[in-house]
Amino acid sequence: MLKNKTTYLFSKIFFAIIILAVPVVGRAVQIENPLGKTTTIAGLVDNIATFLIQIGIPITTIMILVAAIQFMFAGGSEKRVTAARQTLTYAVIGLGVLLLAKGVSSVITSFLGG
Repeated sequence: MLKNKTTYLFSKIFFAIIILAVPVVGRAVQIENPLGKTTTIAGLVDNIATFLIQIGIPITTIMILVAAIQFMFAGGSEKRVTAARQTLTYAVIGLGVLLLAKGVSSVITSFLGG
């Protein structure tokens, strides 16, 4: 019976220490703003557009290279040439959307007063 009371007491003390330690640990942690130095919505829109361009341009470049490789390995097969042409078309459309994203970002920024 004494063992059960001791175990019960230590478990209560253990959980009390953990519960009391959580706010102390929480104050010690500094979370950096994931948006950077952005404080306005216009700045946020500009950061998002810049991020999309930084990620999208290499992806579209790779897709254009994939289309070129598909053209090389088509071997005269009409089905493969069509697939390569479709890949190239989608890559160019994606590149156009990326380039328009920065312009749209500027328009949104001007409307928001940035």
